[in-house]
Amino acid sequence: MTGRYSDGVDLRVSALAGTAAYLLGALVVVASGRFGLHPDAGVWVRADSLGEYLVVHMGAHLPVWSGEVQIAVLGQTVVLLALLVAAGYVVTFISDDGENSVQVGGSVVLGYLGWTVLGSVYTVFTVAAITWTQLLAPAVLVGFVLPVVFGGFGGGLYSRMLESGT
Repeated sequence: MTGRYSDGVDLRVSALAGTAAYLLGALVVVASGRFGLHPDAGVWVRADSLGEYLVVHMGAHLPVWSGEVQIAVLGQTVVLLALLVAAGYVVTFISDDGENSVQVGGSVVLGYLGWTVLGSVYTVFTVAAITWTQLLAPAVLVGFVLPVVFGGFGGGLYSRMLESGT
């Protein structure tokens, strides 16, 4: 029973799925930057260091800055949120828990939050223009709220598919 709680969620799988979603998402952001797919303004132009790419990664989750939707990053936003949905789906599939599927899917926060915090701490120490107060609210949204919501959606999707027999 080590690594599980009473509802049958394997916390190791949850942490691994959240970690995989975070790292794959960061890879998407770095690769799109290297291929020149970022917008031509702001931090997107300067993203040369890992810390700057982590800021871009966090920003791509939340594409509304200064009350304006950043159309250029919506593709990355969709990919990053789809990775969270897929992680929640996979955790629920492996846990084979159709009853608490939203709760099981949302457990991907275990891996995603840890990497978001590590990335934020790294960014604060390596990017001179960033302070911890600037990253606090985005870290909570990106590291906790989004994985719970979209991972839970992935778990719910698995439950719906299980009920429909597909």
